Amino acid sequence: DGDSVGVCTALALCIQQMNKEAMLVFDGDASRYTQILKPVPALPEEASVSEAGRYFKSGDTFAFIMLDCSEPERTGRAADAIMVAEASLTIDHHVTSKEAADFNYVESDTGSTCEVLYALLRLMQVPITLPIATALFMGAAFDTGGFRHSNTTADTYRMAADLKEKGVDSTFLLNYLFHTRKFMEARALSQSLKNAKLYEGGILISCMQQRDFFMLGMHAKEADGVVGNLIEIEEAEVACYLREIEDGVIRVNMRSKSKVDV
Repeated sequence: DGDSVGVCTALALCIQQMNKEAMLVFDGDASRYTQILKPVPALPEEASVSEAGRYFKSGDTFAFIMLDCSEPERTGRAADAIMVAEASLTIDHHVTSKEAADFNYVESDTGSTCEVLYALLRLMQVPITLPIATALFMGAAFDTGGFRHSNTTADTYRMAADLKEKGVDSTFLLNYLFHTRKFMEARALSQSLKNAKLYEGGILISCMQQRDFFMLGMHAKEADGVVGNLIEIEEAEVACYLREIEDGVIRVNMRSKSKVDV
C-alpha cells in the first residue's frame, strides 16, 4: 500500500544519500507507484533474498529492514532475509505482539510508518530531498485517508506542511491516491456495492469471492482501494471488506469514520 511503498522508498533514498547501497524487495504489482519507486533498484523477481548479497557492489552481507510490518511471514519472499542478514531492524506503527528482528522500533499511536521515519530522520538531521519528501507525504496521506482518519494528529499536519514547503505536489498526490482509479477498480467497487449489506449500528460489510473477481476479469489484489469508498456511504460508521484472495485465504480491510476503533 501507499505507506509501505512510501516508507521503503524514502528510507532507501536516505541510505543511498549516506553513500550506502539499498535495494527494495517487494511482491505483487506496484505499477501504481512507478514514479515514486523509480529512483531505487529492486531485487529481481526471479532472485531469492538468500542470494541478495551478490547484487551489492560493496559485498555480500547486508542488513534487512522491515518497514510498515513487524512479522517476517507477512513480507512474502523477503521472509527468509531475517535468517541470512547480518542484522535486522523493524520500523512500524502497527500493534504487534512479536519482535522478530534484532532491533524493533514501533510507534503504535502514530498514523503511518512514514511519520515514524520522518521523526527519526529529523532526529538524525538527515537532509530530506524532494524525492524523499514526496515518498513520505504519499505514505502519510495514504494511511490517514488523505488526512481525514482519526489517526491524523497535529504532528501529521506539521509534517505535511514541512514536506509541502520542500516542493511536494500535494494536489497531484491526493488526487491520484483518492480520486483516481483504474477501470477494473471501478468495476470491483460496483460489484462490492451490490454485495454490501448494512447492519444495525452502521456496520457495512461487503464480501467478494474469487469467482466474483473472475467474472470481472481481474484479481482480488487489484481491489485494495475499495474499502475507502465503502466507508464514504453516509449510513456506514464502519466498513468491513472481505476478499477471497485464493483458496483458504481471505483478506480483511476495515475503516471507521471516527467512533469505532477498528
